[in-house]
Amino acid sequence: MKSLGYDDHPDVADSIGFANAKLGNLAEARTWYNKALAADPNHISTWGYSGALYVAQGDVAKARGDLEHVKSICGGTACPEYQQLEGLIAAKSR
Repeated sequence: MKSLGYDDHPDVADSIGFANAKLGNLAEARTWYNKALAADPNHISTWGYSGALYVAQGDVAKARGDLEHVKSICGGTACPEYQQLEGLIAAKSR
């Protein structure tokens, strides 16, 4: 994806971040999520994935912050990104 030359687009940066997170390259994933959010601060899937990465790293407080961003962008709690991240946080908090 990087070679396509569109890695500054939030959808592309988000996808690269997600791929790195799945490969266990958590610092690299965070870099790409930050890049996606710099391009579009309201990129909802990036906020969801960023929160999931915080959960995986054990930082539930930061994940909750990202959850609040998702809630704000969605205008509530009904969107799938909110529900998925909320579920991850709840599971980690048990």
